[in-house]
Amino acid sequence: MWIEFCKARGWYGSGYRVIPVDDDSAIPLNSAAPGSEDASWEGLPFVELERSEKHTRHYWDHLSPELQREVMKILPQSFEIQGDVLLVKVPDALFQHEKEIAEAMLKQFPNVRVVCHDEGVEGEFRIRNLRVLS
Repeated sequence: MWIEFCKARGWYGSGYRVIPVDDDSAIPLNSAAPGSEDASWEGLPFVELERSEKHTRHYWDHLSPELQREVMKILPQSFEIQGDVLLVKVPDALFQHEKEIAEAMLKQFPNVRVVCHDEGVEGEFRIRNLRVLS
């Protein structure tokens, strides 16, 4: 519940683990989260711990929190990797952010060297029309 609460407000510190503390869990927060005195926390304990790095599970974790909040519902959920090329269909609504999305994918998949937008197939031989993003 609290993780979703923090994520919805852009306060969750993505890229870090939730750490068990006694019978509770410590949720990582980013710099946008309000301090311990804020009423949002409903009197919950507020502690500072060393952050424990973890590997990101999704490419969108490499996007800025502002961009995540803005476009999370329309980010591409599926893509295809062929060798060292990642093929993705980026919705038209994300045209202005497609370079940032491609860079996030490159960070997530170190074996990928090129990210291409798949514009579909055309012609009798169904040749794939690709546009290099990054």
